[in-house]
Amino acid sequence: RSWSSAKRTIQAAIDAAASGDTVFILEGVYAQAISLKSGVHVFGGYSAASYARDVDAYPTVLDGSELAKHLVASGSCSVTTYVDGLVLQNANHSMDGGGASLKSNCVLNRCTITGCYTTGKGGGVYNAGGVVSNCVIELCESLGAGGAVYNTSSGLVENTVIRGCKGNYAAIRNENEAIVRNCLLHNNEPSGSDWPNSGGIYNPSGVVYNNTLACNFGSQYGGFHSDNIAYNNLMWNNH
Repeated sequence: RSWSSAKRTIQAAIDAAASGDTVFILEGVYAQAISLKSGVHVFGGYSAASYARDVDAYPTVLDGSELAKHLVASGSCSVTTYVDGLVLQNANHSMDGGGASLKSNCVLNRCTITGCYTTGKGGGVYNAGGVVSNCVIELCESLGAGGAVYNTSSGLVENTVIRGCKGNYAAIRNENEAIVRNCLLHNNEPSGSDWPNSGGIYNPSGVVYNNTLACNFGSQYGGFHSDNIAYNNLMWNNH
């Protein structure tokens, strides 16, 4: 009810909230991971001095250096649930979703996912029916599939910059009617040599459109390999 009486952990605030509530997080670095609750939104980027919100000026960082788990996790939410304005960094573990694991109706918006690693799928995000929107995913790696995002089960990745990521098959693996649109992927490369290794996107059974793929590298496909629907994508200087 006030900053002076606020919860001391993010999860405690989420657990105390009801659907329709929003948890506000002050700027700072938190060695904490969170599990989402359907309908409880989580917003970062608040000034500790003025309580004004600016996600760039007052970064709220979840750091996974010592946690061995993804930093944001969700079950299937019955209503749209937002995570907005967080930095997820330095996760390192073996579960699917290096920085975040999302299911239906969960939206990761205006977040930066950086330096996250998993031996599972989705170095930055494992997205099984959720939405990744207006994010930056950088310097993430997966030994499973999808260095930045493993996008499946009608998941959506849109308006997102993906750079410097390494993943088996590609930076994004997109399947099961998932969608990738309006994204920029540059300077990504595979982490292994499994076919079909591509620097940018591997699209076995999804939809990919209105994206730019530049300066990606793959030993078999430079920018893009698709077995399904792809249109209106711009590709240049891939190797």
